[in-house]
Amino acid sequence: SDLWSAFGYGYDVAAYQYYPQGSPAYDPNLVPRKYDLAKAKQLMVDAGYPNGFKSSIIVAVNASKDAATAIQAQLAAIGIQCDLQFPQNAAWIQQVTGTWHNGLQFMNQSLYSNPNANWNLFESEPTPNWLKSLKHPPGWKDLMDASFNTKDPDPAAMQKMEDALYTDVTMIPLSYHLGTFAATARVNDTGYGTRGLWPFWNVQNTWLSK
Repeated sequence: SDLWSAFGYGYDVAAYQYYPQGSPAYDPNLVPRKYDLAKAKQLMVDAGYPNGFKSSIIVAVNASKDAATAIQAQLAAIGIQCDLQFPQNAAWIQQVTGTWHNGLQFMNQSLYSNPNANWNLFESEPTPNWLKSLKHPPGWKDLMDASFNTKDPDPAAMQKMEDALYTDVTMIPLSYHLGTFAATARVNDTGYGTRGLWPFWNVQNTWLSK
């Protein structure tokens, strides 16, 4: 959490599951995985990699290079040697909408107010729009169908999906970034913060007062 307090300039909060508190997918019963170097080293031994291995961290253009460097150093402490890759946006989009091999995708995701929308985009089966090389948890298709096919959003079904992602360590959430907007008092009716996803705003209703 100290890492993200530093890189987030006070606006980032350490994340321990995909969706934050306040979301219908948030499961208060999940025990946060906190930084534990000794346990991480033991897990490497248990997994059959006492001497570590080599991989890559593929850094999206919307992700912090400084944070990626810090993650690289933390992984190196348990023997995982990662080279950092900083592809241009077109090359990165080609990867995440296509496939990649032996690498971690380090990226920001905007969280829709309905978690099913995120999971449909990034983790759907049989063929997601993004992250086609991502391994899904066991039974993911059944969990997805159960949540997607309800008449109204079902928190219980969403929490089962959240739990599956957490248990299988499909995604490793690092931080939540609070939505921040700066405008003078003359800017009115933007709709920022009311549309369920931060980039969406009511440009057609926005006006400046004198």
